[in-house]
Amino acid sequence: MDNADGHLDGAGDTRSALGIAWSCLAIIFACTWTAIHPNIPSEHIRHSEWKLRRWRLIQAIWALMVPELMVMWAVQQWAEARRVSEAYNTAHGIGRGGMAALNDVEKNDGTARTWTRVHSFFLVMGGIINRAEDGATQTVHYRDVVPQRSPQSSEDRQSLPDDTAQPPPFEWPTIEKEEIDDKSKGDALAKAIVVIQTSYFLIQLLARVARRLTITKLEIMTLAYALLCGMLYAFWWHKPYNVQRPISIRIQNFKPQPPPRKPAGGGYLARIMNGGFILNLHGSIVGDGEGLEVLGELNGELELSMNVNLHRVATISSFMTATAFGGVHCIAWNFEFITHSERLIWNICAALVTAIPLVWIVMVLLGHFVDQLRDKSSSALFKRFIHVALGIPLFVLVFILVCAYFLCRVILVVEAFVLLRDLPPSAAASVDWTSFIPHV
Repeated sequence: MDNADGHLDGAGDTRSALGIAWSCLAIIFACTWTAIHPNIPSEHIRHSEWKLRRWRLIQAIWALMVPELMVMWAVQQWAEARRVSEAYNTAHGIGRGGMAALNDVEKNDGTARTWTRVHSFFLVMGGIINRAEDGATQTVHYRDVVPQRSPQSSEDRQSLPDDTAQPPPFEWPTIEKEEIDDKSKGDALAKAIVVIQTSYFLIQLLARVARRLTITKLEIMTLAYALLCGMLYAFWWHKPYNVQRPISIRIQNFKPQPPPRKPAGGGYLARIMNGGFILNLHGSIVGDGEGLEVLGELNGELELSMNVNLHRVATISSFMTATAFGGVHCIAWNFEFITHSERLIWNICAALVTAIPLVWIVMVLLGHFVDQLRDKSSSALFKRFIHVALGIPLFVLVFILVCAYFLCRVILVVEAFVLLRDLPPSAAASVDWTSFIPHV
């Protein structure tokens, strides 16, 4: 609001477009860089300093381009770590259920057990290597601890044990948590600085709302990134940070489990409707065989390390996150724009970025229904009909949705910067913090 002399109430000094841009970019990059907790790189990467840096940079770039994929990765690893902890509890006769599976349990004598939440994440991220007597090494995978079920048909699902099945025989290694912490390169000071910087940014936004000062579209976009990075922190809170080398130990009677079978009968139709198309797109864009490795695989191949239902949960979580990411951009729906055309473009793109992931959730649920329908049918002709009648239209729909989604994302980023060219007075004004102090 303007007062009698034309000065904005609650406003202090002015701020420049360049200053706003640098401030937002610094927060986005700092949050993204510290929020991403990479897996342990494969051997051919960690033996080269240049490949390590490039691998880390690729992760940061993908986190900026498609942060919802990073959230999917974090949700999947959180679920895997939880089930690893459940498997440990089952092997040691400890009650399971709820969030207790991720709690650091104690022995009967009150002393802490050697297996903690950090251990579970460390195993999931490829941090434990079994060293055989002949010197050969094998990575201990999630599937070596928790039974995997990727059945081919409904009959297979009925013949396999449920979630209460005992895990495969496994001698749980004794690794000190301090040894894992020593390998983790998490910098508490750096994270504290990022948290303080982000918190100050959020407080500034709230103060601008309280003083009715305009918030720029770039600040709205920065808010969306900050919220998503907060989700990554939450799911990866106990995951060791930036560990570059695994721990090699000798595990008695270690029997590595074969990779789970991918569900047959759905072909590319099932992969599209379960969200696998997004992951394949991710790998093909990177194009150097390391794309999917960024999403957690040490051999560069996509592996359904969880059962199909949990995979769908992680996929739907990613799409819900994408919807929330787009929804934050919708906050600027009625903001002041320089031209009517720019307002229309922003609102359309924000609405599409919000709505397209919801459409994909419906497709995932529909894919589950189609899978069951195909499994129950014994007619090859009917299965072929489903494949042709749904496969081709859905492939076209998926292609259109993916192109529209990423195009809208790019447009929102470009417009957020373009709209800084002519800041209104209330957007250029900074917050006068003294106005919040009661005085006579």
